[in-house]
Amino acid sequence: MGYFDPDSSTLYLPDGMDPALLRFTVAHELVHALQDQYMPLTEILGAEQGNDRRAAAQAMLEGQATMISMLDMLPERSVDELGRVWPQARALIRDQQDQMPVLAATPLVIREGLIFPYVAGADFIQWFMRNYPDTVPYGPRLPQSTEQILHPDKYRQQDAPVDLVFSDTSGVFYDNGLGELETRILLTELTGSETTGSVGAMGWAGDRYAVLRSDGEYTLVWWSVWDDERAADRFVALLAQQWPQRVADGWRHVIERTQIGQWAAALFVYGPEQWPGWGSPPRVLVRSSTGS
Repeated sequence: MGYFDPDSSTLYLPDGMDPALLRFTVAHELVHALQDQYMPLTEILGAEQGNDRRAAAQAMLEGQATMISMLDMLPERSVDELGRVWPQARALIRDQQDQMPVLAATPLVIREGLIFPYVAGADFIQWFMRNYPDTVPYGPRLPQSTEQILHPDKYRQQDAPVDLVFSDTSGVFYDNGLGELETRILLTELTGSETTGSVGAMGWAGDRYAVLRSDGEYTLVWWSVWDDERAADRFVALLAQQWPQRVADGWRHVIERTQIGQWAAALFVYGPEQWPGWGSPPRVLVRSSTGS
């Protein structure tokens, strides 16, 4: 509806908006303008931050702007009172998305990626405002993972993601991490059940994947670490049950329950049968680990 460009400090709004929607949108985007005065939005949302960390930061930013603009529209409401009506508003947002034919036909990862910052971000901000009313989630308080957004107690515990890095990047076309959110979306897509996907992704502690290119073909190598053996076993069992149904002719896969240092881990590899790296897929190391 509206857009604040941090590079030019310019607020863009479409013509002919309903006055109530215009007020909400202006309030929302002005929150982003204020956020940019406290922290450089272009750096926080930059590609070098990594996929999951960037998604967590965006959820905080959009969640805060959503909640503040709602409080502006309903000034007589407190945060707690607004929290009581928020579930209905959240359901309405999802219903509106489902009723848009273009969005309804897009992959789940795109639909959830669009709505997660606003819905889950607002959930997190409500929790933050109740538990830390005298400060803001900026700087060192910035959420570090979608796990912390989805499970605020992980944020309270300063449960940081395990930072994995490939020990050998030769042949790597691209690498990044999924995070709990996209792991959950993947499992939901595979199983057709949001509940199963959510349970299967619980206990995520960190991950890193690489896309490798060889002879014009691409292979995916994905390592993940988990809070405990039970979580890793559950993830591996679910992936092993569902993925074989997706294997294309001429392709193969490996799903292994393994260990990376102290961490219960899982390895997933998917690529063409002729890929030369099947005997020794690239491994990862723990670069830093400050959480569990």
